[in-house]
Amino acid sequence: MIKFHGPFAADLAAYNTFRTSQGFSESTHAFPLVKFDRYCGEFHPDASVLTREMALDWLKREVPFGLGGLRCKTAALRGFANYVNAMGGSAYVLPVRINPPMRRKVPHLLTDAEMTALFSQIDRLSARRRDVPGLLPTLFRVLYTCGLRPNEVLGIRRPDIDFGEGTIRIVDSKFHKDRAVAMSADMKAMMREYFRRLAKFRPETPYVFPGRRQDQIGYFAVRNFLNRCWAAAAHELGDKTPRTIRLYDFRHRFASAVLHKWLDEGRNILEAIPKLRIYMGHVSILSTLYYVHLLPESLRKSHGIQWEGMERIIPEDAE
Repeated sequence: MIKFHGPFAADLAAYNTFRTSQGFSESTHAFPLVKFDRYCGEFHPDASVLTREMALDWLKREVPFGLGGLRCKTAALRGFANYVNAMGGSAYVLPVRINPPMRRKVPHLLTDAEMTALFSQIDRLSARRRDVPGLLPTLFRVLYTCGLRPNEVLGIRRPDIDFGEGTIRIVDSKFHKDRAVAMSADMKAMMREYFRRLAKFRPETPYVFPGRRQDQIGYFAVRNFLNRCWAAAAHELGDKTPRTIRLYDFRHRFASAVLHKWLDEGRNILEAIPKLRIYMGHVSILSTLYYVHLLPESLRKSHGIQWEGMERIIPEDAE
């Protein structure tokens, strides 16, 4: 449970409870609301009303941290203000037009050399952290080898791992769907060894990948660690201007690797792709077909893909 301490602590806690009661994930707006709570506690400890000046000043202070996260922050604050007003209070509601324009995120399909260098840095730099030994190396390998969304990996709990079946149960993921994904033999062995360390160092936590307290490790902590590893890996490969990568790029790499394998086997992609859709938890087949669109031109035109007429149904952006 998230704790708030500023002048709007009671309202923020009530709003958070309301959101989760409606089926939304607590983690979606957790980070922005905690930051706003800290801002209010530091600069407006005696405030009783959320004013326009306070809302805009907070957002102005958040701009240097990146425009990408600013959309989430404005949405979180807008939702909170709407809740306060609906409950009979008074709060300034940020206009929708204040959001920075969305930029299409083009996935970076990591090459074999980049993956090797990146995992080498993940293993090396994780040894310097005060986590459960092997936490981040295991987390990133689950992220890649199982093709999971970042929030799905972070939310895995101990009972979700079935060593008998060799599966991970993904609970209440996107669109509130549950599914089971299979671990490879190597991944299962690594997870079993990691569980032994987890039982020794963090026996009290219900999460497979815990943070410093009782909750799961934070998204931004994992993302920032990835950025450090990627910078070191790019330097090792001699790339002085590497493209930015995201946690989601492991999922993109997984999907493209599966498609490459199927093409090597001479399988018809359109017949096989519904299986990939179910495994990855896509609601629409269009989200899965997007990965065909990302393949190199030479592969897209291979005998394994009936390309004629497909481009009109492939979405321009991923899930």
